Amino acid sequence: MSVDDGIGLLQIAKNNYRMLGLRETGIGILLYLMRDVFPARDGFDKRYGVETDGVVTPDAAGITDDRLRSAAILYAPIRENALNTVLGDTLAKRDPSQLTFVDLGSGKGRGLLIASRYPFARIIGVELSNSLAQIARENVRRYLAQAKPVAPIRCRQLDIQCTSATTFDYPDSDLLVYMYRPFTGDVFIAALDNLERFQRTTGRQVMIMLCCPNEEPLLAQHAAFRKSGSFHVIDREYSWVMYEGVATRDTATPPQDDAVDLNHAPADSLAEDRGSS
Repeated sequence: MSVDDGIGLLQIAKNNYRMLGLRETGIGILLYLMRDVFPARDGFDKRYGVETDGVVTPDAAGITDDRLRSAAILYAPIRENALNTVLGDTLAKRDPSQLTFVDLGSGKGRGLLIASRYPFARIIGVELSNSLAQIARENVRRYLAQAKPVAPIRCRQLDIQCTSATTFDYPDSDLLVYMYRPFTGDVFIAALDNLERFQRTTGRQVMIMLCCPNEEPLLAQHAAFRKSGSFHVIDREYSWVMYEGVATRDTATPPQDDAVDLNHAPADSLAEDRGSS
């Protein structure tokens, strides 16, 4: 078990308890010691009548571009409570109605469905695999068609774009960009460069939520973004970091205070009706 950003092991355990509860924290410690990849089978699909579970490799996803396929990471869904915690903390002092939520590498769409509990102006999934994008569209249709939604639906403007994050044309809006292990290396850098071009030409604000932050060293080295927060738990899969754009069109943003430590954020910022594991 590693300690990220100087966060102590006790604080990591406390964060894990806050996110997933005592039982899941104990299980998480055991799984951390005995697994490499463990699919997030937390009952989400059964609760909401969708199909987001399972692991899909880049080959099985039908990605034909050699460069993009080699940089892609296999699809696996994030835990419901994990993303609820990330969004709750991130939006505690921000107005989601002024933001477009964009999931880069949205897979089967679980992140989009969870994001719909918040009143974003719009929610967009960007997915390179046509087969996964089709599954995500069907999941969105089913989720929005619930006669009695299990969780609140506060944004119904959900859209899935089948394209590359390196060339996606973002809407003219402030962005909250979410990434959960979508791609690595030069493709990750190219996606950041695309976001930099967007904020430079539009002057819009760009915030990046990176869950399972294995690619954070590349993000930290990018001149267009600066770290503004982090949250660490036992399983790095569900730790996350926040970066924000440091420049707008023709002007530079004044220096910011040191990154906010969200490991001690209040639990009451989380979304209502958080799903159980």
